[in-house]
Parts: sequence; C-alpha cells; structure tokens
Amino acid sequence: MLKKKWGNEEAVSQPTIVSVYFGYNGDSFEPPSLVKPPLQVKEKDTTTTDVAVIWKEKWWEAITTSPAKYTGLTSWFHQLWVRNNGGVAEFYTAYVDGAEHFKIFEDEAEITRLIAYVKSINAVEYNDFDLTRRQIDLGADQFGVSDVKYKFVKIPYKTVQDKINQEKLADPDYSFVDYYDQLIKDDKNGVTTIAWENIEVKKRS
Repeated sequence: MLKKKWGNEEAVSQPTIVSVYFGYNGDSFEPPSLVKPPLQVKEKDTTTTDVAVIWKEKWWEAITTSPAKYTGLTSWFHQLWVRNNGGVAEFYTAYVDGAEHFKIFEDEAEITRLIAYVKSINAVEYNDFDLTRRQIDLGADQFGVSDVKYKFVKIPYKTVQDKINQEKLADPDYSFVDYYDQLIKDDKNGVTTIAWENIEVKKRS
C-alpha cells in the first residue's frame, strides 16, 4: 500500500498482495503464480457415491514466448493438444479428435517434442515458435512427507448446466470455464461462500 502526503491530506493507494513462500530450509521466495495442478479421476475406484482422484505435486508447465502471435498459449499449461489443419497449427488445452497430445506435466522432454512438432507443421510460419518452461514443485517437509492440502465442493450437474444455459442466452460463448472462474471469484470476494470440504489424502506407493 502506498501513502503520500498532499498538503494536509493523505492519498492512499489500493493494497498490492504478493505471495511469499518460506521453504523448509528457511529460504523465502516469491514464486510464479500457480495454475491448476494435473488432476485425474481414478475410474476403477470411483463408484456412484464416491469419487477417487489423484494429482501430481511436481510437474512441468510451459507458456509461449510470443504472446502477441500465439494468443491461445498466454497462460501456463501442463498439457496441450496440437492439430495440423492443412499446415496450420491449432492449439487446444483439452482433448480433440485428430490432435497430437503432449503430456508436458510428465517430462520436460515433452516441451522439446512439442516445439519440434509445431515447427514441422510449417517451418516458415512457426520458425519463431518457442516456449518458456518451468517446473512446479509443491514440496515436502524435512521428512519427505507432503503437507499439501486440497478441498473440494460437490455441485449437482443440473445446477451447473442450468446456469450455463441461462448465461448463454446473453453470451453464446459462455462456457464451464466462465462459470468456474466466476464461482471462484465470488467465493474469494465473499459474494457467495463455497462449502469446501477437505479431501482425505492417501499417499500412493
């Protein structure tokens, strides 16, 4: 927060919030923003009343070095689907038919393979295609045990679908992503409180 004297008055700016992490060895650092960690539903352990999910606490992410040209890759992503549409590279962060899948979260080598694949689609057009990479590590304590906590909330499918259909009347492009972003924003701002519940964690062997 910035304060400045103007005669007998004092001007006060809006506060700036910065995240600072303290490691187990005592180091402090300001990390890059954390995006959604890779999450997967374990279908074999999921029933009509229980859902089992697994996630990674250490993974790779990438982002374009040319945001003005590759506008769809301006947020950190941990996997990507690329489809060759007649010499034009189409990028998707969710599954689409006929697209090459790059599991960036698993290995840094996938980022190198992705860059080479895009350039192979059109060497001239995508000669400048490159990505900045980083590894996210949520860390563990001095005993090697993760202290990461996750929460979840259960919302009926019909509730979500009805809301999306309602919003589409005014905005045809409205999607689940918009619904989710607004839900989280309202929760953080105290507009609508989400009844989060803790996830019971079991470490995979």
